[in-house]
Amino acid sequence: MEYLTMFPESFAAVRRYSPEDRCYLYEAMGEYAFSGQEPDWPEDDLKWYVWELLKQRIDAAKRVSEARSVSGSKGGRPKQTEATESKEKQKKANESKEKQTEATESKKSSESESESDAESESEKDTNARTRTREDAKVLLARFEKFWSAYPRHTDKQRAVKAWGKIRPDDTLLDRMLAAIAQQRQSDQWTRDGGAYIPHPSTWLTQQRWLDEMPKAVPRQQGKTVIAQQYAQRDYSQEAPDDPPEWMMARWQEIQKGGETA
Repeated sequence: MEYLTMFPESFAAVRRYSPEDRCYLYEAMGEYAFSGQEPDWPEDDLKWYVWELLKQRIDAAKRVSEARSVSGSKGGRPKQTEATESKEKQKKANESKEKQTEATESKKSSESESESDAESESEKDTNARTRTREDAKVLLARFEKFWSAYPRHTDKQRAVKAWGKIRPDDTLLDRMLAAIAQQRQSDQWTRDGGAYIPHPSTWLTQQRWLDEMPKAVPRQQGKTVIAQQYAQRDYSQEAPDDPPEWMMARWQEIQKGGETA
């Protein structure tokens, strides 16, 4: 095929795309018309929806071109009489009118279908983008709940990235929050003012909500003072012991004016 035919319905379908996508479509049409190579767009690319229509039009034009080429190589038609030529001309004129009418109706139908398909795909694309934005909002709201509950606020950007890879639902979020509440009471998280609490991104990446908490070990009681193990003696209610005899004798001498102490 030495040239590319652009049909009105093809042009109407292509112009609904963005300028960048139009360039891709026109380039794909030329590549397919002249080399037969189809585009290698991703499977979810929206340009595939109109490409099949464009491809069918190119194939039809190619068949017409090949038929004309074969007819020309055979030297054209044999000479005919004037009457025969007149009939042939009239017949062709009638056929041309019929084809023109069919083409007009087909064009209207194709344009209507193309517009309907384009509107349908546009609506699907809009709905998909809307769902994506809503999912992102829900995911971010769940992350903020996690971030508020986690006791160490370090490197939020990495934490958000790790959260996006996990994409937890409400059930998993509840499990995470329960694990954080339990781990906040652990010796590791309370020691030295929380210096050993993992970064939130590390906690998420390593799935630390699955950790088993160690069993609580009761603290040993301090040693009891030995003096407390015995009953305290109350000396206030006891009479003092009598002094020895030598002390009493010495006291009497002092009272009589004898030697002073």
